[in-house]
Amino acid sequence: MDNQQERLELNIHWFAGFFEAEGWISLMDTKRIENGEKISRYVPTCGICNTDLSISKHILRLFENNGITYQFHIRKPRKKGYKQGWQIHLSGMKRCIAFLTWIIPYMMGEKKEKAQKVLEFCNQRRNKINGFCGVSYSQNDIDLFREINPKILNDYTPNMQLA
Repeated sequence: MDNQQERLELNIHWFAGFFEAEGWISLMDTKRIENGEKISRYVPTCGICNTDLSISKHILRLFENNGITYQFHIRKPRKKGYKQGWQIHLSGMKRCIAFLTWIIPYMMGEKKEKAQKVLEFCNQRRNKINGFCGVSYSQNDIDLFREINPKILNDYTPNMQLA
């Protein structure tokens, strides 16, 4: 392996660790009205937010060198004293399939399992979709969505058992 390949491999490993610490993967439940009825549309998304522009630029170069398409946004400070941030966002089946297929082999943490499930969902849907509207969600699609995005309900009932 020459130095350029080694450097590329090191950069991908570095990014995988960075993504597992600073990135996110999810299926967004977006709603739309169709024939007067609210319909869910599950959209895969991945992204990274950071306040260090040099790191963001490094990630963008890495994406461009590996054919990963993305959206890049400037995030203005929400409050006085907050830093400006940059967000790299990947949304949609094609972008997420390309990104997750590329990065999963380098991941090691808990996020890898979620990434594999989102990729499974995308591949499952890709084989069914034809155009924007696609096909209705199967029970398997819905179950996988719920597994990826479990609803966590906070139970504020006091624990009556005293230790």
